[in-house]
Amino acid sequence: MLQLLLRVGLALDLGRATLAPVATQRAPVIDGSLEDAAWAAAPATSAFVQKFPDEGAPPTHATTVRVLYDDEAVYLGIECAQADVPVVARLTRRDRLVEADRVEIDLGTRGDGKSAFHFAVNAAGVLVDGIRYDDTELDLSWDENWEAETRGTADGWTAEIKIPLRILRFPTLPAQSWGFQVRRYLSARQEIDEWAFIPRAVAGEVSHYGSLGPFVDLHAGSPFELRPFVLGRLRRRDATDDTLASGVDASASAGLDARWHIARDLTLDATVLPDFAQVEADQVILNLTTFEILFPEKRPFFLEGLDLFATPIQLLYTRRIGAQPIIPDLDTGEALVDGPDPAKIHGALKLVGQLGGRVSIGALAALTGSVDTTLQDAAGARSRWQLAPATAFAALRLKRDFGENAHLGLLATATTRFEDTDAYPLDAGSSRCPDDTLVARGSRCFHDAYVAALDGRWRSDSGDYLLAGMVAASLFGDGAPFLELDGTTVSSGDVAPGVLVHAAKEGGSWLFDLLYEGYGSRFHIDDLGYLRRANLHSLSAIGQYRDRTPGDLLLEQ
Repeated sequence: MLQLLLRVGLALDLGRATLAPVATQRAPVIDGSLEDAAWAAAPATSAFVQKFPDEGAPPTHATTVRVLYDDEAVYLGIECAQADVPVVARLTRRDRLVEADRVEIDLGTRGDGKSAFHFAVNAAGVLVDGIRYDDTELDLSWDENWEAETRGTADGWTAEIKIPLRILRFPTLPAQSWGFQVRRYLSARQEIDEWAFIPRAVAGEVSHYGSLGPFVDLHAGSPFELRPFVLGRLRRRDATDDTLASGVDASASAGLDARWHIARDLTLDATVLPDFAQVEADQVILNLTTFEILFPEKRPFFLEGLDLFATPIQLLYTRRIGAQPIIPDLDTGEALVDGPDPAKIHGALKLVGQLGGRVSIGALAALTGSVDTTLQDAAGARSRWQLAPATAFAALRLKRDFGENAHLGLLATATTRFEDTDAYPLDAGSSRCPDDTLVARGSRCFHDAYVAALDGRWRSDSGDYLLAGMVAASLFGDGAPFLELDGTTVSSGDVAPGVLVHAAKEGGSWLFDLLYEGYGSRFHIDDLGYLRRANLHSLSAIGQYRDRTPGDLLLEQ
């Protein structure tokens, strides 16, 4: 144990690793080969340290990294020597980690020591990207357009990576340096090697990165991006037990995506009639629980700056915007003329970034249209049925950083529905809602909802200790009562609290984790947020002692 502590102290005292990139006039061709002349001019580093399994030891196989840049992108050439063990290269879906050899790159371009852009590629060329925030958190839902190619060699394999400057966020300075980390994973030995070595007993991630720089006179191009599009749709439908429409029909639509980089770290996104047909479909999941499945966000418009809205209680779940409406239960002899589509997003605006100093802002507004269908009853009579009303969604996030690794934040959300109360079938003189409940004619089937919260997070200078928490309140707005799965009825005007407190020691040998969650019986945030269940008090506590010194039988105890 003493030996491990000495290695940790030595690593912290030696200072951070540094690497100088080289400006190039001729960009390398991204084909996985490092034979381009430009790579010969770039300084190489192979100063990696083994993190696992033999912490602090030299790597069993050398890794060499070079970095180039120009006015368009940053280029990385990584050579992975691996002559005496097989290279494991497996194909899988993007952003999915699979047991394979890979390299990972993190770029802390903002210089705050808490956030970074994460990129990875395995030996088969599978890409992974994400956002690191709050020093230790990683969100892989972020996706951007960048390139990476790999190639097998006689001595192992190589990776060549191009990261466009336009997808990064960095200040406008004559010269600047970024936080930098490179990791290599060798599958055959399950070995992890780090360029900026972080001992396993040390908590924290981005705050321990090395330095990549200086970059001189970086320019990210035009601050404006416009992406108009036109789409065509050809659809064939067949009648089913629940729907009557059949045949072939065609339609077309057009829309516009726009982005304005007001400053290097303040971006305004706008979209009109967006279409996300190119977005990867969700995986099919068999849900055998009573809880709603949390699906990842994959639509590009909503991914930008999503980490800023991250809070201990998830008050913003953007998959609510443009969601598929409830498919109603039909009585015997009834059928829908056509099955409903997801709610159409008419337009949306989003502002994310820093206002200057240490204040960050995230503002989101979106408007979706109503989803209507036609119901045919057993007698053949047809009536209009509104399955989801037109809805306005809004979220405002303000965040103030303090010190090196602490912040306080405010998050408020609102869901307002513009309901046509005459758009429901009649049943014995009452309006029949999509959830099959009956309300007085002219009454609402849906409701409005509002949530506000304060949150905070603090991590010690050593990175070992963490304290985070959130206090929230929900207001159930005007509209029909809502029946929770536990039988609780939430009605107009109901206000309920929610509290989460998390304390932990994540570094060293003695570790603990303490988490308390408490939600009122009428705490309802699922109109724009996500909560597995309300009406509970939950307290969990975990304590452990971990010895990371390799023993005769175990690598750590």
